[in-house]
Amino acid sequence: ASFVTQMEAEDFVLPSRVLSITSGVSFNGKPWASGTGCLFYQDDDARSQRKPRVGQVVRILVVEVDDVEEFFFEITEHKILRWQRSIAIVDLSKRTHKRVTHSSHVAALAAYAPYWLPQFTDYKCVTRVGDTY
Repeated sequence: ASFVTQMEAEDFVLPSRVLSITSGVSFNGKPWASGTGCLFYQDDDARSQRKPRVGQVVRILVVEVDDVEEFFFEITEHKILRWQRSIAIVDLSKRTHKRVTHSSHVAALAAYAPYWLPQFTDYKCVTRVGDTY
């Protein structure tokens, strides 16, 4: 509602029903469920931003907009400490943010793996597994 007010959207009607899915969804032949890692962007990210955000799917939301079912992802975003070539290093002990983004902004399925130095137990390596489109 606050986003609609901010964007001054006219004739916007809140959906009467939102379907929340936590498993049993497949995109581009890859299964998605709660806890799946992903690389994503937000609507307001700068066009020059080359590296995506990193997070884990909380749930997938299905909303009917103008008689068309639209898919949105609720994602727990993790702070990226640094990029090691194509691998993002994240710290799971840091404060996280919940984000909601349209499925078209989710760029790839990602896998979380332990960091290679055992003393950093809260660090995880996140790498692209498969594109969503």
